[in-house]
Parts: sequence; C-alpha cells; structure tokens
Amino acid sequence: MNNYVFRIIGSDKKNWRYYILHVVSTIIVSTIGLYVIEIARNIVDNGDKINENLTQYLMMAIGITFIGAIFSYLETYSSGRFSIHCVKNLRNKLLDKFLRTEYQYFDNVHSGSILNQSNGDIDIIQGHLESTLPQLVSALFRFITAFIYLSFINVRLVMVCVVLTLIIIVFVKIVINPISKIFDKHQKKLDEATEVANDCISGAYIQKAYNLEDQFIKKYDEHMEELTRQSLKRQKLLAVTFPLTDILRFLPTLICMVLGFIGTYNGVLTGGDFVAFVILLGRITTPMAEFPILVAGLKEVMVCINRINQIFHKPDEQNGIYIGDRRENILGNQKILSFENVNFGYHKEDLIMKDLSFQVEKGEMVAFVGASGAGKSTLFKLIAKLYPYQGGKILFMGKALEEWNNEALRSQIAYVPQDVFLFPCSIAKNIAYGNEYASMEDIINAAKLAQAHQFILQLPEGYETNVGERGIKLSGGQRQRIAIARAFLKNSPILLLDEMTSALDVESEELLQKALDNYAKGRTVLIIAHRLTTIMQADTIYVLDSGEIVEIGQHETLIKKNGVYNKLYLKQFEGGAKDEVS
Repeated sequence: MNNYVFRIIGSDKKNWRYYILHVVSTIIVSTIGLYVIEIARNIVDNGDKINENLTQYLMMAIGITFIGAIFSYLETYSSGRFSIHCVKNLRNKLLDKFLRTEYQYFDNVHSGSILNQSNGDIDIIQGHLESTLPQLVSALFRFITAFIYLSFINVRLVMVCVVLTLIIIVFVKIVINPISKIFDKHQKKLDEATEVANDCISGAYIQKAYNLEDQFIKKYDEHMEELTRQSLKRQKLLAVTFPLTDILRFLPTLICMVLGFIGTYNGVLTGGDFVAFVILLGRITTPMAEFPILVAGLKEVMVCINRINQIFHKPDEQNGIYIGDRRENILGNQKILSFENVNFGYHKEDLIMKDLSFQVEKGEMVAFVGASGAGKSTLFKLIAKLYPYQGGKILFMGKALEEWNNEALRSQIAYVPQDVFLFPCSIAKNIAYGNEYASMEDIINAAKLAQAHQFILQLPEGYETNVGERGIKLSGGQRQRIAIARAFLKNSPILLLDEMTSALDVESEELLQKALDNYAKGRTVLIIAHRLTTIMQADTIYVLDSGEIVEIGQHETLIKKNGVYNKLYLKQFEGGAKDEVS
C-alpha cells in the first residue's frame, strides 16, 4: 500500500532544506559538545604544561559553547518550521482529497470520525514531528559521536555500551510493540466518542425538544469508559518504560564508572580520560534511556499516519475529460438528457432503480412525482454525477455521462437539493456561491426572483446577516428561498429543483411559481414535485414507483388515466391531506 502521507511530506523539496538544517545543526551541536570534552580532557592531563594558556583554553571553551547555543537554536527552529509546513501540506492535501473523494464515502462515514482523523490525528503527527523526531535524531547523533569518541579511550567500555544497546532493542521489541494495536483501538474509540459529541451539538434542538440529554450523556459515558480502558492499557505500557529507562540510565553509569575507576587506578586510563569518560556517560546513557519512550511515540504516530493513509486510498469520484463547448454546445443540442435502461442501487445487490429510460429535450419542463423511496432525489444525484450508476447508459448532450469532466458538467447545472445546505456566513455570500463574480446588484436580483428579498431586508443586518451553521438562524422556508436564489444566480441552462417549495406557504409558492415560469424560458427545468400545483404546467410528468416509471404524460392526460398520478392528486386536493406527496 502506498503511503501517501510520507509522499506528501517528502514532496515539498523546499521544506526539506529546514530538516537538512536541523540535521546539520544537530551534528554541529554534538561535535561541539565533544570538542568541549576534549578541552577538559587536555586541561586535566596536561594542566602543568598549559597553565600559562589556561585562560585561553577556558575562553575557547566558552566561545565554542556560545556557538553551540546558536546552532542549538537553529536545530530547534528548523525542526519546528519543518513540522509546521509538513502539517500544513498534509491538511491541504487531506481537504483536497475530501473534495475529490466519491460522494458515497460521506454516506458511510460519520462526520465526527472524519473530523477526529483530519484534526486529532494530524495534531498528534505534528506533536511528534516537533518533539519526538528531533529528539530521536539528536539522541542518535549524541550516542554515535560519544560512542566513537569513547572507542578511542577504551574499547572495553565500548563493548559494555554495545551489550546494553542490544538489551534495549530486545526490551523495545517485547514491551513497546503492543502499543500500536492499543493506540489504534484508542483512536477508534475516540472517533466514536467524537461522533456522539458531534450528534449532540448538531442535533441540539432535537435533543432538547425530546429531553434526550440523559440518553446522550449515557451513550457518551459508555464510549468514554471504553476509551478510558484503552488509555489505561496504553498508560500501563508507558509506565513500564519509565522505571526501566531509569535502570538503563543508572545501571550503565554505575558499571562504566566502576570500570573507569579501575582503569584509572591501574593506569589504563589517564585522569583526563576518566573526566572525559564521566561526561560522555551522560551522552550515551541518556539516549539509551530515552530510546524506548521515543520508539513508543513513533509507533503512535505511525498509527495516525496509517489512519490518514486509509483516507487517501479511498477512491476518487469518476471524472472524464470531455468539457464540451460550455454554453455554445448546449444551445445547439436538442436532446439534453437521456436515460437508457439505467440501473442503480446504493448496494449493488439491492437495486432501487431498474431499467429506467426517459429523455429530456432542450427547453422542456419535466417533472417527477411518486411516493417516498421511489428514487426521485437519487435521479438528480445521478445526473449531477454524485453517484455512479451500475447499468445502462446516461447521455448528457449526446455524450456518456462518465465521459464528462465533472466541473464542466456541473457548470451546466444549477441544483437545489431537498435537504438545503447553507454555509455559516452572510446571506449575500451564501447566494454568491452560485456565481463568484456576481455583483451585489446581481445577488439582490436573484433574491427578488426567489421571493427572498423582502424577508432579508427585515433582518437586522439585511444581506450581511450570518445564517449560522447549516442556516440554523433562518426558518425552513427562508433557507429554501436563499438556496433557490443561489441557483438562479448561477444562471445555468439546466435547473434541477428537488421539492423547491416544500417549506413555503401558499402565497410564497404562487409568487415563486410565477417567477420560475419567467426564469425557465429558454432553460431546461427538471422538478421533483412536492406539491402537484408546481408541476401542472410541466411539458412531461413522469410517475415513479419503486425506481420504475409507471406513467408518463401531462397533468390533464394523467388525471384522465385514473392511475397512480390521479390517486396522488385526489389524495392531495380532495382527500383533505393538505400536506405533500413526498
């Protein structure tokens, strides 16, 4: 499996110069440390010979120490800058991946889990890039340079370090390895807890209206209990490392101190050698003691990297290369849309659309009606290439739908879905998403056409009113009219309206219907009927039942057939059920 995270981190060649600077600074800092030790060693061994130059030696040591401090700053700054840019690139690429991922992915994954992976996991990666990785590099160079220096003093002491290093490797293998599985379970449980918290916040009005506080608290507490169990397992493993690291720090020091003292006593080591040796011990034993903890941190970060990597391996939505001639092409093509024996199911074994066939000509107003679950909204999502179909063929302007470039196709379509979504910004900005180049005058004209202008002016901040998350500060009818204004402003030749008047009162519906009749001239309009009054003037009405077309015709023709459509009509207008056909 390709590791996209590593590829993203490695792709920024400019950023890698900071990591190179970090490594170079680390080497210089380690080398300077050894040079200071060498000065101390010479002073002890040759004190009588360099007595006259002692001050010079001390000043040299102080000067080198200050130079080391400068490179120590560069070491820390460069690693921090490297990690910050790595995480920035990773976040940007992850968002880009979400935008390119096929729409079905978001049907199957909770937004809380996505947020935890895209924020929590990346935060963990950043933390380890800023601390664990630099510490590991620094520890490695301190250990290697001290190891080499020590080999010139006494080979026996070096062999002691080799044995202790092998012991540490075995220890890491036995104790630290399980932490990966435990941390993976920990992050998955954190996903689930985040999902509950996200549901609690996004569904706050339902939670309060139905007195669900206790249920949410209980559910969240259950997830937190399991999360706590996984955290404690992880903590037990980490807790084992700390006393053992103390042993790894002090036991080698004790052994080597004894050996060093014996060597000095027997004349194998000079006094300077012994002083250098004592100072070097810290540069050897401390990295050995830190190693298990650093490895544990790296294993945790690999869990996060693998979780994010799984997102990058999700399939992208299908995207063709045909872009057409934009507006010129569509004006010259009479047959806009053609479904030929199309099959579709959210699960391949369970089709909700079977051998569906119909055509839409340029300039037509076509309506789709039917009971809930008949496949009407799914039909519009297929046209917009949000879902791939499993069989048959869909032609758009004579070209197979899958051959179309997504951006080119969607630029021809203005889509108002049944579930209206507004961004947490001003009304003007929400409408302007239909056309980024629109002027304020264009925005106001679109709002007037959608019968939204009057209620917008009555708001305290007018068009600058922030609608809140998902438009929560507005009523359903107000949100719907802003979404319609956004579609009108896009000014596309094809308009898809999924139950566009479901939340409007009768008066607003009549006004909007008149505006739509004027706006639709010269455009192709496909409507999913919420109220049958909105489609009585349609050129063609398709009646859907269980993913199949069961009746076709205009309003009067279908009434006379006394079939499914007539029953829907009677139920709505004569049966007293003033609500809609869903």
